[in-house]
Amino acid sequence: MTSQAIGDLTCSRGHRNGPSNRYCQYCGEKLKPRDPVEPVIVGDRYRVIRELGRGGFGHTYLAEDTNRFNEVCVLKEFAPELDQEAALEKAKELFSREAEVLYRLQHPQIPKFREWFMDDKLHALVLVQEYVLGPTYFSLLHERREQGNPFTEAEVIRFLANSLPILDYIHNQGVIHRDISPDNLICRQGDQLPILIDFGGVKQVTLTVETWSAPQVERRKNLTLIGKPAYAPEEQIRLGQVNPSSDVYALGVTALCLLTGKEPQDFFDAYKQTFNWRSQVQVQPHFAAVLDKMTAHRAADRYRSAAQALADLPEPPTPQSQVGTPPKTPQTLIVSPANPTATPVLNPVTPASPLNPHPVSGATWSRSDSAETAVVSPQRGSSEKRRAVDASRSPHPVLGAIGAVQRTMVQGIVTLVKGILVFSGVVGLGAVGWWIVQSRLEAFPDGGQDPPPESSAPAPQLSAAERDRRVGILDRMDQLQVPADYFNRVTNEAFYLQYPEQRGRLLNGTSPEDEALRSSWYDVAQEILDYTNQLTPPARSRLGQYQSSDLDRINQTLAQRRVNQRRFFRDIDRNLTRRLPMYRDQSLDQLQANQLRLALALVRLQS
Repeated sequence: MTSQAIGDLTCSRGHRNGPSNRYCQYCGEKLKPRDPVEPVIVGDRYRVIRELGRGGFGHTYLAEDTNRFNEVCVLKEFAPELDQEAALEKAKELFSREAEVLYRLQHPQIPKFREWFMDDKLHALVLVQEYVLGPTYFSLLHERREQGNPFTEAEVIRFLANSLPILDYIHNQGVIHRDISPDNLICRQGDQLPILIDFGGVKQVTLTVETWSAPQVERRKNLTLIGKPAYAPEEQIRLGQVNPSSDVYALGVTALCLLTGKEPQDFFDAYKQTFNWRSQVQVQPHFAAVLDKMTAHRAADRYRSAAQALADLPEPPTPQSQVGTPPKTPQTLIVSPANPTATPVLNPVTPASPLNPHPVSGATWSRSDSAETAVVSPQRGSSEKRRAVDASRSPHPVLGAIGAVQRTMVQGIVTLVKGILVFSGVVGLGAVGWWIVQSRLEAFPDGGQDPPPESSAPAPQLSAAERDRRVGILDRMDQLQVPADYFNRVTNEAFYLQYPEQRGRLLNGTSPEDEALRSSWYDVAQEILDYTNQLTPPARSRLGQYQSSDLDRINQTLAQRRVNQRRFFRDIDRNLTRRLPMYRDQSLDQLQANQLRLALALVRLQS
């Protein structure tokens, strides 16, 4: 069963085409354009107004109920890939059960469930729900960041005070949301209350019936768990285990994102399995303790219920007692081309200075949390770095003399240090941050002071073959001009999606299992580089820096050329998931891989 979007055109042979196509893309038959005045009716009663968005499970539409005085509602489609009649019947049975669960949820901050049905026009199962007017907190987060106006401590406390009762209600009904994040919470226009949407149970049904109908080998291969890796706790991503504390964790991470103005992966310490947010924003100690307990790594250390967290929540501070927030370093954000009607807005990316005191996002290769860090600007290609090395040669060729090198020469020694670190086996970094050595150096005080003591983490003795493989990947990254910091982030992201059970594990051991996992990390890194090989050098050099203006340019070009936007991006997504299968069935809106999609889209439009 494959979903067909509203407005698609069909030739006499039944081939489906986009609404802007003049001729059938399969047989060449001239298509009869749809009457723009003729309304599209779904389920014999719902008049479609427009598409609200789309995700990995289907499209979402705004519609009018012609049987209820044209009341506005939301149609959400779910189109599992099913070819067997028995599987389709199983899907209907499971959807009916889930619909009963949603119907029982009667809370003023949960959209009312109306009905579900199978629609032949959409070739999908459709859920009908109440329409809630207002932006998502994901949109608000980007808007606030663009305005330089982050959420205050008082606002976040009120957000939690109004959100935790929703969780308490659904948990008492035996329901776990499973997918709480800023884009699944709407700030309702009028009363500004948070509204919880997009329950993960329906998505789980879609995955269940697809898995049920797949061969046994494919079931194991394509196992997908509901929940965003950056927001869901480890036991949910790794084992699929959910309980009330899972939702409390995800809501706590959402609160931290609102408070810091950053994505969770930007301040998560994979070694300590904690969120390093306290150095970025100051709040009253009581509230900080609540946030830390909500987002504790171990489920046993978290609040067991939303009611417990709500009871511990402090009163919002008065304007006089509101603690100031230190300036924040602009972060690279990800644009999703998947939703042209609700495009996330990004901050302009500020190139990193040669000596930025803030650690690189996602990096964990440091001697201490407070160590000053030098960041090499990702805008500089490998050839420029090598020229800097040649131009900055000094009478001190030994690595131990770095402390005597002036700060302005840090960029010049990056390539040299890369080789020394690789061949000396300094790789005790785990899955996160292995390759940050390419774009990050420890900044020592001037005047030849001794460097701080080395980390106590043991470094594995790499075989010659493994050292050669590491060097080969680094050299290929340089040759392709892929920014090192982005390459590090997207490879880690892809690795964790493929091996969620390894999140936070150190891979610096000498056991065969650690060696095998490092080999798997190298495999993922090569797959990322293979994908970027289809991009042009200018497109590769901008990875990590694409913004909403690039997405606007893509959409404008598609409109001018009368190219079907939905099909264009669907082909881009298929290209991505074919080369990087770990991204299948993932909601890509907030993932690093969206940069790869934008880059390929621009390359194809320019070809």
